[in-house]
Amino acid sequence: MAQSRNRMNVPISTAYFVEQLHNHWIDLIRREIWIHGIDMNTDSYEGVEPGVEYMMATKVIKNLHILRHQSSTEPVIIHLHTCGGLWEEGMAIYDTIKSMPYHVTIISYTHARSMSSLIFQAGDTRLMMPNSYFMFHLGTMAFSADMRTFQSNADFAKISNKTMVDIYVEKAIHGPKFKGQSAAKIRSLINREMEKKSDVFLTPEKAIQWGFADGVLKKWPN
Repeated sequence: MAQSRNRMNVPISTAYFVEQLHNHWIDLIRREIWIHGIDMNTDSYEGVEPGVEYMMATKVIKNLHILRHQSSTEPVIIHLHTCGGLWEEGMAIYDTIKSMPYHVTIISYTHARSMSSLIFQAGDTRLMMPNSYFMFHLGTMAFSADMRTFQSNADFAKISNKTMVDIYVEKAIHGPKFKGQSAAKIRSLINREMEKKSDVFLTPEKAIQWGFADGVLKKWPN
């Protein structure tokens, strides 16, 4: 069986390499991480991507730290192929990516939307596939509780929404569409788009104009 060595000079078999890639979403040799949903009930799987949740966040955060211990300077590629999901778990991924000392390139395959549009913003370089799209909107909430708890959660949702828009504004201020405009003006425009359309969809080219992406990946370099 073919043998290779990882960056710690430990020999690994091809079978082990494939197992790590599929089970743990990490390529230790090429320093790449895959982010995708975990189907919790394979018996009833109907092709619906389950989105960002605790198990995804835990696995991704572990992998980011594994590569940090391996090298704090060599770059990392993240392959992002997930939809929206839980705010807390998505922001845990976002914060961890932002905290890493190495350069992170994130490639979005199908869509950077809702929570995954925020995870996408954590990359130092953000690339979209030609037929992918970007979508942002205000978060939704649903739960059963008494009036006090409901109001408390609604108040916290306002803080979360402000944090979300802060992230978009931080990136949009460098986008060609908003050149020379103040952060307050950009915030107003982003909020107006969400109020008008609820779900705001952008092609890769428009996402670049808005400052939410850096380029379109049309062909892999050698």
